Amino acid sequence: MKKFVSSLLLFSILLITAQSTNKYHFSTENGLPSNETYSIYEDSESFIWIATDKGVSKYNGYDFINYTTENGLGGNTIFNFYEDYKGRLWFLSFNGKLSYYLNGKINLVTYSISYNDIGHILSLYVDTNNTLWIGSTQGEFKASFINKTNLKVTPTKEQYSFRQIDDKGYIFSGNYYLNNNIINYKVKLINTTYLLNYSENSIILPSKNINNLKRKNGIGINWLIHNNVIYNSNSYQALIFNLKSKKTKSIKFKFKDRPTGTRIMKFKNQYVFYNLSQNKLYAITKFPPYIKAIKSSNNFLTSIITDNQEGTWTSTHDKGVFYEPKTIIKNISSNKFENEAIVSMISNDSSFFLRSKNSKIFKFTNNLTLKKIKNSPLGRLNGKLYNFRDTIVYNDIIDKQIKTINHKPFFNEISKKPPFISSFNNNEFTLYSWSNVHMYTKNKQLLFSFNFSKDKVAIKSICYKNSNTIYIASRQGLFEMNDIGNIIFMGDQNPIFKTRIDQINRDKNGRFWMITKEKGVIIIDNDQVINITTNNGLLGNICTGLFIGKKRVWIATEKGLSGINLNDYNDIDNFTQKDGLISNQINDINEYDNKVWVASDKGLSYLDVNYSKKTYFPKIYIEKISIDNNNLIDNKHITIPPTNNLLKIDFLGLSYREHGDLQYKYRLKGLDSTWYTTKNRSVQYSTLPTGNYTFEIKAVNHQGISSKETKSIKITKQPYFWETLYFIIPFIIISFFLINILIYVRIRRVKKRAYLKQRIISTELKLLRSQMNPHFTFNAMSSIQYYIQNNNTKKALHFVHRFSTLIRLILEHTQKDTIFLEQELEALKLYVTIEQERLKNSFSFIVNIDDDIDVKTTQIAPMLLQPYVENAIWHGIMHKNSSNGIISLNIYLENNRLICEIIDNGVGRLASTMLKQVDKESFGMNLLEERLYLINNTKTIKQTVKITDLLNENQNSCGTKVKLTL
Repeated sequence: MKKFVSSLLLFSILLITAQSTNKYHFSTENGLPSNETYSIYEDSESFIWIATDKGVSKYNGYDFINYTTENGLGGNTIFNFYEDYKGRLWFLSFNGKLSYYLNGKINLVTYSISYNDIGHILSLYVDTNNTLWIGSTQGEFKASFINKTNLKVTPTKEQYSFRQIDDKGYIFSGNYYLNNNIINYKVKLINTTYLLNYSENSIILPSKNINNLKRKNGIGINWLIHNNVIYNSNSYQALIFNLKSKKTKSIKFKFKDRPTGTRIMKFKNQYVFYNLSQNKLYAITKFPPYIKAIKSSNNFLTSIITDNQEGTWTSTHDKGVFYEPKTIIKNISSNKFENEAIVSMISNDSSFFLRSKNSKIFKFTNNLTLKKIKNSPLGRLNGKLYNFRDTIVYNDIIDKQIKTINHKPFFNEISKKPPFISSFNNNEFTLYSWSNVHMYTKNKQLLFSFNFSKDKVAIKSICYKNSNTIYIASRQGLFEMNDIGNIIFMGDQNPIFKTRIDQINRDKNGRFWMITKEKGVIIIDNDQVINITTNNGLLGNICTGLFIGKKRVWIATEKGLSGINLNDYNDIDNFTQKDGLISNQINDINEYDNKVWVASDKGLSYLDVNYSKKTYFPKIYIEKISIDNNNLIDNKHITIPPTNNLLKIDFLGLSYREHGDLQYKYRLKGLDSTWYTTKNRSVQYSTLPTGNYTFEIKAVNHQGISSKETKSIKITKQPYFWETLYFIIPFIIISFFLINILIYVRIRRVKKRAYLKQRIISTELKLLRSQMNPHFTFNAMSSIQYYIQNNNTKKALHFVHRFSTLIRLILEHTQKDTIFLEQELEALKLYVTIEQERLKNSFSFIVNIDDDIDVKTTQIAPMLLQPYVENAIWHGIMHKNSSNGIISLNIYLENNRLICEIIDNGVGRLASTMLKQVDKESFGMNLLEERLYLINNTKTIKQTVKITDLLNENQNSCGTKVKLTL
């Protein structure tokens, strides 16, 4: 059973009826389905459930999730909740229908009898056998599950309407019985039956014979049993009966009007009665009349609980729900100070003084009684209140005097500008303004004055370093000055002292504490300089106030209050509005009466100096996981198919104190070990690589405290088939064999190419020798000799030049795989010219080139045409014995192929064969065939040669045509 909060905790008047803590109010404007709420329940996972007349609402710290009959609820009017040992949360409806919540879904339960036979459900219990015991206005019923959502329901013989489980056993109760017009109430425990007699004496006796009592309807009784004590109440009375001592406490409630439903609720072994219609609250006491009235609530309360973080939840009949977090901080609203903002506080041995923004002064005595001091003239009070040797003083800027709290002159200041009072030692004190410092003896005699205006130094605070030296905190940094006016700028010794310092104070151990507007807190501890910032746990680096207390140094920051332990700089406690501060914007800090006081525009906050701050850990839940927008059921181990890419994880941190302002730290181990921080409640991962991962998430509250548990999810991104071993291993084996085959083929091909290349070289050498055969060379040399013998030196030289040029071209071309067509034609024409001169121009040579062919860019194998032309001359034209021989070379394109046709009008191949020796073959033609074969083995496009005999109209040979397709 949930712990219900005592009204003493909710509504006690802690300080002049003005103390309060921060409360949150939830209504339909915040998402509740209705402001008429009946009950609040915290389930085993710490979610808050609210019963209303328009359904139930689940609160997760961010949003209200509402459920009605459309979502499976038994009825929209729900009065109470019950959670069983299986984690099912049951909803007790007004119409008698039961439903339960499990795994994010509401299930409606049907009965084997009519809902009307059960009536309004008052109580429910599920035992360890999964048997339901239902208490209603029609009595008690026993129900067993037929299946997941169907119950077999039968009335019990007891016919009780209430059942409660206690550490000692069951308690049953039924409606009241009338006996001689005296109200009796039958109670049955495990082994004993009692009759409660609501007579004047209110004695409870063991019942011996009550079976003949006539049961009546009409009075509702509220029950609790704990530690052998029965707590029982109706609208007018209450009984507290100790089962061991058999002693009874009788309580009578005195209401002016007719009351409705006085209830008893339990909280940490303490009990509170409250009446629904009267809004009266009573704490139980040890002595008669056994109750103590507590201030009434302004709202019609229906239930009160405390959550796992000790926060208080209150449901009301028409105002929704109120939540008040547990806090060690109490507040006094500014309306107790005439709605004035408190800007300064100071104390002496007997009193505590407050100064408002409009110069009003208030006084607290040791018993925290508030008294208003006579106002100072408007606009006279400047700056703070000061304790000058236990005398409270202030600066009157009109009279230019330091005055006491009763507005009497205390010290006539000499500066034209109003001074501020600094700390002092036993013999001296200091007054200062923005640019002036005045040091006095304790008898108020001036020692010296110094003006900083020429250095443009704006003084913010002064503190004595020793008996004759002071520290000066300024906007320009920290200065040190002695009583003879020598000044040292501390920023020259340490750059941190060049920053703006707004306040400096000295603690009892001789350490100097400074606050800055950008670098947090600076401490001078002997010769050591210490800087405390947000990196060390400080709430903020913009500091606006400083007070050295008994145990901690209190720092006002832009985000709230920080307390630094005087004995451990790493021990820092932070307080904000979430911890109970009335405001995060702090005007002043002080300690008085063993309390830390914090002033703001909204009033005062305070906490005990010896406070014990409890740590509250947020909880973390994985809400939903989806892959490509498809939700998953299993949140422990996720398997992502290779074809899916987008993984989204929704999570929820639960801490009602944070009011939806949690941070989350997460990482995906296996992808990145770095922790990332976000305030979003979901993360997405797209295109995760194949592998195994672990997603980890934890919630972090405003104090940096993480959830005890780090939620984790195992994630496996499945590989594509070709990334699995089933594919990789066969692939490796097959690849191994294929690679070996390819290597073998490659080696053979390389060897073949090497062989072919060697043959090509050999063939080209043979071709070269054939082109430079002795016959050709002898004939050429004979022609040269003939020219010389006939004294035709000019022709001889000309012939020698052409012959040498041809030899040079042949040697150059045969060193290349390909040459330009222009180069081939040049050598060919030179060769033909020599042969024409030697054969006395017995034939003509005609070259026809198609216009589409660019001879300067078209490439062919070198000396490819010359052997065919040579063959036409020697085996065609030479045997004709006439001077009208013609050799034509036609070059054109056909089907994107280069065609070279060599046509002669010689005797033809047949006649040429007959004229030659039978055993003599054309050495040059054989070389050409071998060369073409070798070239074709290195090319994808084959080169061909076709030789055609030309016939005249009489079918006699009249020449030969050689067609080269390149």
